Amino acid sequence: MQTYYYPDIPNNQNPIATTGFFDGVHQGHHAVLSKVMAEAARQQKKSCVITFWPHPRMVLNKETEDLYLLTTLNEKKELLAKIGIDLLYIIPFTTEFAQLSPETFFKEYLREKLNIAKLIIGYDHHFGHDRGTDYSGIKQLGDTYGIEVEKVEANKLDFVNVSSTKIREAIKEGSITLVNALLGYMYSFNGKVVEGLRLGTKIGFPTANIQIDDLLKLLPREGVYAVVVTLRNNQYKGMLNIGSNPTVSDDFRIKIEVNILDFSKNIYGEEVKIEMVERIRDIEKYNSLEELAEQLKKDEEVTRFILKKFK
Repeated sequence: MQTYYYPDIPNNQNPIATTGFFDGVHQGHHAVLSKVMAEAARQQKKSCVITFWPHPRMVLNKETEDLYLLTTLNEKKELLAKIGIDLLYIIPFTTEFAQLSPETFFKEYLREKLNIAKLIIGYDHHFGHDRGTDYSGIKQLGDTYGIEVEKVEANKLDFVNVSSTKIREAIKEGSITLVNALLGYMYSFNGKVVEGLRLGTKIGFPTANIQIDDLLKLLPREGVYAVVVTLRNNQYKGMLNIGSNPTVSDDFRIKIEVNILDFSKNIYGEEVKIEMVERIRDIEKYNSLEELAEQLKKDEEVTRFILKKFK
């Protein structure tokens, strides 16, 4: 996939395009993206996603205190490339850009600068200042500026409209099985292994403490999870703890620790990818380290059972 940042975008591609933030690149997005790729193949043109960065709420200061994302920009690039999109155009979202009228965006960006052949949008897509233009308005602009516009209806999974908002809510609840079904892949995050208190080693469950790469990345609610860990291009089974470690600490700071099963190498400073598979239980406070160790043994048995499908 070729990636371009506005304004350094060639206007000779004449692609079949869609536009949006596409947080998560989830099953709901796939209906639109699949249509873009199919239409591009039919017309022998390139498929294109036009997206924005950073998130509009970050620029417009709208309720940013709870703004967390399903995907970082790099993760979004990887997911779009994986499904087969040819071109990714990234437009910086600024306060000036936010004030553009729908007609200016259509004329100066989609027609003159990006020179798209056809625009395919989702059933609830709006654009322009305050998202003021719906499908009928977008269709009229397309007719005015010679760009065909097509709408794709909602993608439903078990009669539920799939959306980034629904997925965020499920992540906050720790409903990882539902999250992965809505995404179409395992939810993940990346981070660096940093020094910890090494208390896990004392009770037979050494953990790698993870410092996530992007503070805007949405993490699941506190709990113990079965996960797949990618390290040095190899995959391992793991048991993830997100929580404050109430048995051994009173500071209430949320920590991210993973016990990589059947692994004992020193990996401080290395990057890891954590893919969420299933939630096991809530965080609990135990009366002693021995009691905690006994529970972790049970957690390991459950984890191995859940992850037995992974080699």
